Amino acid sequence: MTSNASRVDQYLHAVAAMGVPEAVSNFFAPDVIFHDFPNRIVPRGRVSRFADLGAVYEQGRKILKSQEYEVQRVVEAGDEVAVELEWRASSRFPVMNLPAGSEMKGFSRSVTEKSSRSES
Repeated sequence: MTSNASRVDQYLHAVAAMGVPEAVSNFFAPDVIFHDFPNRIVPRGRVSRFADLGAVYEQGRKILKSQEYEVQRVVEAGDEVAVELEWRASSRFPVMNLPAGSEMKGFSRSVTEKSSRSES
């Protein structure tokens, strides 16, 4: 992997580890806009900015017992990286109509762009 794709991989590992919020927030530039499309955890979707991401991350840590990402495909073009992945997680308590401990699975495609303020 090249450096931008490697950085995305590092980010996914940091999120999956569910450690301290700073371990994840360090991957974002101050002008980040993060879009969650509707899903079981965020049924109406949401748009978050940098100031919101700590609370969003903490919400995930409260809801999820564990999570992991399996990258299916990565395409890099300049400062942009497109990632197709499978996400699996186990819930700490009931989520919508799923009992506690249920495995949730999702598929995602995302595009990240390296900010001019990002670390190399």
